[in-house]
Amino acid sequence: MSALRAGILSIFTGVQRYNVGREWVFIDVLVFVSFALWFVLWRYGHPVVWDDTNIVKQVWTPMLGAGLLDIAGSGYRPVARGWVWFAWSSIGLGPGATIPNLYVISIVGTFIGLFAVLFRRVAATFVKNYVLCVLAVILYLFSTPVTQSNWILLAGVPILFPLFTCFIFLWFFSRQECGVNSKDIGSFFIIVLLGVWYREFFVVVPLMLVLFEYFKTRKFTWLLILVASGIPICLFPTMLPRVMSEIFGIIWIDWLLNDPPLWLTKALLLPVAPSFLIGSAGAQLTGNFYIRSEVSHHFISLLSPTLLVTSFAGFVFTKLNHPYSGQKKDWQFLCDLGALVFGLVTAFSLVFYAINTDVEAPLWVYELGVVALLLIALSIDVRLFIWISAFLFPFYLLYTERVHLAYVCMPLVLTIVVVNARTWATVAHWGKIPKRLLRSIIVIGFVVALAESLTNPLITSKVMTGVADGISTVASQLHKKHAQSNIDIISNVIHADDLRLFKAMGVQKKYEGMDIYLTVRAGHDGYIKVIDNYSSLGRYLETKHVSKIPYFLDVWHPRLPEKTYYHQHNFVSECRVKMGPRKTLHETNIEYLFMDPLRYFDGRRFFAFLGPPDLQDDFYFGPSDTWFHGKVYARYDLYPVLATGADMVGSGEFGRIILRDPNGAVLRKAGEKYIIQSRSGETGKGNRGACSGPRNGDIEGDELLILLEEFLNF
Repeated sequence: MSALRAGILSIFTGVQRYNVGREWVFIDVLVFVSFALWFVLWRYGHPVVWDDTNIVKQVWTPMLGAGLLDIAGSGYRPVARGWVWFAWSSIGLGPGATIPNLYVISIVGTFIGLFAVLFRRVAATFVKNYVLCVLAVILYLFSTPVTQSNWILLAGVPILFPLFTCFIFLWFFSRQECGVNSKDIGSFFIIVLLGVWYREFFVVVPLMLVLFEYFKTRKFTWLLILVASGIPICLFPTMLPRVMSEIFGIIWIDWLLNDPPLWLTKALLLPVAPSFLIGSAGAQLTGNFYIRSEVSHHFISLLSPTLLVTSFAGFVFTKLNHPYSGQKKDWQFLCDLGALVFGLVTAFSLVFYAINTDVEAPLWVYELGVVALLLIALSIDVRLFIWISAFLFPFYLLYTERVHLAYVCMPLVLTIVVVNARTWATVAHWGKIPKRLLRSIIVIGFVVALAESLTNPLITSKVMTGVADGISTVASQLHKKHAQSNIDIISNVIHADDLRLFKAMGVQKKYEGMDIYLTVRAGHDGYIKVIDNYSSLGRYLETKHVSKIPYFLDVWHPRLPEKTYYHQHNFVSECRVKMGPRKTLHETNIEYLFMDPLRYFDGRRFFAFLGPPDLQDDFYFGPSDTWFHGKVYARYDLYPVLATGADMVGSGEFGRIILRDPNGAVLRKAGEKYIIQSRSGETGKGNRGACSGPRNGDIEGDELLILLEEFLNF
């Protein structure tokens, strides 16, 4: 215990030895209080959203020891699961039942404040300016992926991964200056275990530290050996508990001559495998493997576009007037030249596609922009280059949501801040007019970026609350209908399961006798019952209780073409199931102003969704019809199902889309039937319904031309 206590104390003393002065301590206290208090005021009084709703609904019953004994769906994350257990226990929710308890919010706010202090100190290693360090904290904490993720409280604490990263960086930087002692071994392994047991992605952090040390010293040091030992620990996060359970099992069985308890049996079954091959990461890497090239576009658009433009403009002007000399002349020149070339090609290409075409810029344009940013980081500090590369490139294999890029946003923010700091210092000796001009450009970029950053939390709060209010409104109406008749719901969005939680912003954990089914299998780990084809619908209609009245709840919005087939309510859109008239229960329609006007011109599929991260396919998010505004939209339509199980015989699977027109109409072939369908439930031309009459059999010659003409006029 004394060794453990010494190790923990060495963490704090190591951080304390680094960059300490009275003014720094005062700033640290001010930063901590400001951001912790901001978070509490920002989050308090607002309802939970998905994934927190799954904790409230007790979809899982977390046990404190279970996190160490088995692998959850996402991977081996005992620290994360320990927090879930803590939040799920009695202090998780306040009297409002869907409003998080102030106690939990305050704890997370403490983590936010502590991260702000640590990240400011990390920023101070790259730029020696109080204002810019605090500015870096604001740009990061108020960026879109961070504000979106920080709304989640019960299912996890997203800020913990950046916090552990900054903690171990400061520990490492202090050891580079002060040297390594025996107490550092314990402190290092404690931080590493906390990090990797929260997220398996932490495996890249000790690898970065090895590269940091090697590029600084160009030799093998004791510090390098120590941080390198963290790589196998992070790579095999189950190794330590498995070894300990094996030792304990031998003692239990051989000495106590007794059968091991259940918890020990489960611990002995823990697989010792690389972290990237267990959980959801392993499923992605061993499943449908492909490069997610859209990551480049999302990465480029994390921060204010205006700030990126002004920062690059300052970089260009200063480098064009920069004399190269010394041993690093060739290396520095090549980095700067590459950054200028790739950056200018990216900038001019984006302008060209914005002015001359109606299509989005191809992804290779943004990939060149990523290369330019990496070269700029390399020319500034090799540590920034390593940091961005390590936190960005894995997501080309594992990316699913924009919120995952919150990690790489840290070095991106530091790179932009350092570029502007160096530009500001470089032009100090220029003439009066060019100096004022370039500094004015820098100020404009930061003013726009700050305006956007400060409004991001407000927009996030507006969207999150609007989404929860919409679900509550629909839940209240369904509760009234269920009180009149015994109903079941079949919906196409995963948040339909939250209808059993919300009832006028209270808890309705279970509608007595009412079941909720989904038409999609992705996004809910299989704990929600699914009806995703006509055969399963037929079985449900045949076996349901005679008193049950099924309803289709179609959550409609204009989906992207590649998302339409899977996420739309195909039972409704294909018009092959007999239904009653539509009743619109609610429309969630949230609009917000872009403080950076350049945001409005980005492609819709790369907009930031500031609602619950896992619900990005449940809502429209993109540009509004109002200039320089964004919008989140969904319409909840209810249809009574009038078909019987016999009607579904021979219906098979959903139809295959053959043609699609720019207005959203599609021509489907479902078995031997051809169906013309308008925009996912909208009314077609001439006041017709959403679908034309089915045409049976093969269609050739003139009949095909007639069908195509009808499709084009629909």
